[in-house]
Order: sequence, then structure tokens, then C-alpha cells
Amino acid sequence: MKKEIYFNEINLLMGSGGIVYLPFVSGVLSSYIKTSKFLKNKIKVMPFIFIPDTVDNLIKKYNNPSVAAFSISMWNEQISLKLAKKVKQLFPNCLIIFGGPQCPHEPTDYMKNNKFIDICVRAEGEEAFFEIMTRYISGGKNYDGIPNTAYRVNSGIVINTEKPNYIKDLDIYPSPYLTGEYDYLLKNKKHNFHAIIETNRGCPFLCTFCYWGMGGNAQKYRFSGLETVFKE
Repeated sequence: MKKEIYFNEINLLMGSGGIVYLPFVSGVLSSYIKTSKFLKNKIKVMPFIFIPDTVDNLIKKYNNPSVAAFSISMWNEQISLKLAKKVKQLFPNCLIIFGGPQCPHEPTDYMKNNKFIDICVRAEGEEAFFEIMTRYISGGKNYDGIPNTAYRVNSGIVINTEKPNYIKDLDIYPSPYLTGEYDYLLKNKKHNFHAIIETNRGCPFLCTFCYWGMGGNAQKYRFSGLETVFKE
């Protein structure tokens, strides 16, 4: 039986027209792990959870979760924490992963205060999430050495200090628009969607008000190819 993976990226509805952002991070992570034939044959990515609702309604979307991944920002952190706690209560064996701009780069206290979180990912998530899934599906529970991650071991928190090897060409990551991650959503006429197009990452500056400057993790510019951007 395939492992069910749930991506949670609760967004902001804008105005009375039901306009909502497509869950970009969920799509990127989903499309990237599917580049592995091993993972693709072992996992089932469930419909993305991204429409704001009550925790009682959101938890009904879960069936038999093996992994629940949460992308948190300032507008969805609190409801994400409440939902993740409920998921762990109902499905104690579910692996809970937190990432996104609101996830602390030094998450020891954060994970101690939220004991239902198993792994935190800081900065970019594709490579870290890919490796976490590979080890998890292979039956391992040791996430040592995965850059940009912290994980729970018994009563302690381990922070991996390895530096990621950022690859300059962003086109190694498949576009969720081109792989069809959102096709089933776009058939839903209940919402009008905004789409985020990412053309580059990184910045040489360390401005504290901007996520790119946090921790100096991405000081070099990296780009998607123009051909990819036009296709999107």
C-alpha cells in the first residue's frame, strides 16, 4: 500500500470573489519527489490542503496519513500548528514536517514547545524533503546529515549543521505547472486562482526584514531558464 502524503499550505482568500493562490510550495515539493521512480511507486500525494477553514473541517480531509508537511508563513502558522497537533493526536505514527519562512532557523525551543513536530526544514526545501522522504520510505528514522534540517530523537532535538550545495540552475526542479500538479484544481470552478511564477532565488544582501537574507543562506542569485518561464 502506498504511503499517503499530505501537503498543507493554507493560503489567504482575497476578497469576495473567492480568489486564492495556487499552493506553489506544495506543487514544487510534490513534483520534485516524483522525479524519483522509487518514491513515485511508494507514495500517494493527496489533494493539497490550502483553502482556509476550521481545524475540525480540515482534519476531515485526512484519511490514513503517513506524512503531513506544513509550509508556514505568518498568516497560517497558528492554524497550521493547531491542525498538526490534531493530526498527531489522531494519527500518532504520522511524520509531521514543518518548513517555510516562519519556521525558525534554530528550532530547538519551537520543537520543544510543539512536541508534535518531528522535523523542521529551514530555507529551501526541495533537496531536504527529497532526502527525508527517501529515508522515511526506506524504513529509516535517522535524518542525520541532511542539510537545513532539525529532527527529534527521543527527548532531544538534533540540528544538522551541514551546508547545502545550492545548484545554480533552477531548472533541475520540475515546474508544478508543467508537470500537471494543479490540473485537477483548475477544473474546480468554485475559485479563481492566482499563480506564482518563480524566476530566480537568492540575494547578495542580508536585509533582516526579508526572508532571503535570513541566516545568509542564499547570497548568490540563481535563475530559471527563460524557456521554462515562458512555458509556465
